[in-house]
Amino acid sequence: MTIAAKGAVRKAVVSTLERIGRGSCAEIERRSDIADGGSRAALWALHKDDLAHITAWERSTEKSAPAAVWVLGPGQNAPRPAPKPRASRGYVAKYSPFSDGERTVDLPMDYPVKSVFVGGVNPWTGGVA
Repeated sequence: MTIAAKGAVRKAVVSTLERIGRGSCAEIERRSDIADGGSRAALWALHKDDLAHITAWERSTEKSAPAAVWVLGPGQNAPRPAPKPRASRGYVAKYSPFSDGERTVDLPMDYPVKSVFVGGVNPWTGGVA
């Protein structure tokens, strides 16, 4: 299939996809020496002209976000997969001593408040803090 692309990046993307058949943005950039992120705009421009579409979504690792796999030609985009639950991505809730809503018993709450202003005078109000 021959596609007349406008612009150097679009031409590089089209020639790379014609050569490899299908690929993610990162793979297309790696194989055609396009700067980081340059192929994404070109692919969406090709998609807008109905010259390319997303055929699948693939993850590079189990915890990574899915990446679009592009092919040349008209077609309907594959639906983006739903995000994985937090637990399967290795999310661990941070522990807080106040998570139960109660303060720790060992912390004294009746200590005197001391000023942090020089000389104990608040410069905005002119009074003692």
